[in-house]
Amino acid sequence: MPKQKTRPQSPPSTSPAGIHVPERGLADMREAADFLMEDAEAVESVLAAAGVPLVHADAGAFLRRHDLRQFRARDQAEQRERLRELTRMSIAMGLDDVDYSSLSSDPS
Repeated sequence: MPKQKTRPQSPPSTSPAGIHVPERGLADMREAADFLMEDAEAVESVLAAAGVPLVHADAGAFLRRHDLRQFRARDQAEQRERLRELTRMSIAMGLDDVDYSSLSSDPS
């Protein structure tokens, strides 16, 4: 029996959770909104306020996928720090007697 040729598999464009993951090139505003889990109407202003540079073309506004990934990583790190601070404040005020830092490892 002849051996069948197989094509190399390209990496999936979605995460295991089904969320679109930009891989390279430029992303349009819809892709950026999906990736950031933001409202499609607000994503351009959110990115502009954060200083993420947009690439304007005849077809509309785009952004570099690398910049999009960097923005998300920075935003998630800031959220983690804000949550840590809220936890520290609640423990210091006696509102919570559980030390959450012992429950799970912190990825940052």
